[in-house]
Amino acid sequence: MRAPVFGPMPVWWAVASLCVAALGAEARALDATRTLGQQWAFMAGADEGVPLNCGSAAGCGVAPEPRGGDAAQVGLLQVAAGGPGEGASGTYVVGVLLGLMLVALLPILYYQGLSPFLAVVSYVGCLCMVKICVKDLFMNGYEYPYTVTMLHMLFTSIFASMIDPPSLSEGRSTFMLSLVKAASLGMNNMALVFGSAAFVSIIGSCTPATTYFVELVRHRSPTFARSLGVATVCGGTMLCVHGDPTFSALSLVLAVGACFSRSLKAVWSHDLLSVNMSAYRLAAWSSIWSCAFMLVPALIMEGVEPYRKFTTLSPHAKMVLVASCLIATWLNIVMCFCLKYLGPVQQNVFGQLELLAVIMLATVLLHEVVTVIEWVGVLLIIAGCLFTKLDDQIHKLKKRFFDTSGSKDETQKLMP
Repeated sequence: MRAPVFGPMPVWWAVASLCVAALGAEARALDATRTLGQQWAFMAGADEGVPLNCGSAAGCGVAPEPRGGDAAQVGLLQVAAGGPGEGASGTYVVGVLLGLMLVALLPILYYQGLSPFLAVVSYVGCLCMVKICVKDLFMNGYEYPYTVTMLHMLFTSIFASMIDPPSLSEGRSTFMLSLVKAASLGMNNMALVFGSAAFVSIIGSCTPATTYFVELVRHRSPTFARSLGVATVCGGTMLCVHGDPTFSALSLVLAVGACFSRSLKAVWSHDLLSVNMSAYRLAAWSSIWSCAFMLVPALIMEGVEPYRKFTTLSPHAKMVLVASCLIATWLNIVMCFCLKYLGPVQQNVFGQLELLAVIMLATVLLHEVVTVIEWVGVLLIIAGCLFTKLDDQIHKLKKRFFDTSGSKDETQKLMP
């Protein structure tokens, strides 16, 4: 099986990719969510309807992409605000959520081993930690999302290249991969121009479904457990989205296009990993192209001011910046390993466990209360993870207990 390779690249495609990349910053690290209350509105620090700063992922006056995570990038949860003094109940909620996450992840540990299990755990944890670091930077006055994104990509490319140097022959396929990623970010941000953040988040929650559809079109046959698991995860994520889902036909088209672009990127990346490319080389090349894409908008939008201001930052802010680069580096690398271990669909499905981590942070740090609808959404996400991961086992049990065609044939042979 050969990796998909495109023909010669027209010059205007390269120019278009730079323009599209300028519309959106790196989604895993700086996607500026509307979660955890107004204090946690990443990237821009503003609620819906309030003009954002020009350094946001989507530009001035546009709400940025409300989801972290590349292979699973949908709207994060906005938990209902509760009152303080919920310490005991908050601890109970965190314990329950940790238990549910463990239940969802145990099949990975049992059937695939410790390395895939730790990879998924660190992937989900890094998705949240990198946002905390970036928000801390912005609160300390270092509001340069393009430069921070470029630094994240630069650190990733250097670190991954030191472990497994990339080959120049792999540059073309990974360039097209980065172009598809840039297109997904651009379409998602343009969808936010014509529709509300809640509506785009609801459509974005269907990314596991579009990834499943792409796999079905290519080479897989549908199974009951996997289909049910994907539908359940998408439904659970939709229940966790808050806001006014104002319908817009143009926003719907753009958001669906963004979903399919993310799905194509995940499937294509998995093809490269399955054929002849290591996770480190894939992370290195993707980061090299992303860093190149971000260089132009970073210089245009922010200039050299971020580098001048770095010398005036407090030691705490400098440490946070370095920590964000290290966490983002590991996030970009471990995401490729998760894609290799789980495949595109399961990576998108298990990426939704980030919502549980967000709820835990909101409960502990902001004393927010989880509503009944959100608990239903959480349980649906856990059930979807289990159905998707245990697809083969469920199919064997179904065949064992309900498929009686073999016994019927044997009975007919014995009859005179």
